Amino acid sequence: MVSSHYKNSPNDIQLLSDNPAHGLFVLTNNFDEEGKVDKHTVDVYCVIQFAIEGKLDSKSISKGLGSREMKPSGDLVSWILSEQFQEPSFAEMLGIRIVRIATHTQLQGMG
Repeated sequence: MVSSHYKNSPNDIQLLSDNPAHGLFVLTNNFDEEGKVDKHTVDVYCVIQFAIEGKLDSKSISKGLGSREMKPSGDLVSWILSEQFQEPSFAEMLGIRIVRIATHTQLQGMG
C-alpha cells in the first residue's frame, strides 16, 4: 500500500488497527500457472481501505444540521448528504466510504 500512492505511509497500518470502523478488502490470486491452488504463494493485486459510517443519533444530527459549527469528525458521507438534501434521515443510515484504493505498481494503468 505504501508504494502504490503518494499519500500512503507506514502509519496507515496503525490507523487501521486502532479504528474498528475501518477495514480492508483485498483482491488476491493464489492459483499457479496450471490453475491449481498454490497454498504457499499469494499475489496481492489491489487493496481497498474502507470506513463504515453513519447511524448517527437524532440529537447530534439536529444539532449539527442547524449550526455552522464544525461537525464531529468522521461520518463524512452521512453529514454531506444530510446537509445537501436537508434530510436528517440520511445520517441515520449506515454506509461504506472508500478511503483509499491501492493497486500493485506493476498493474497500474492496465485498465
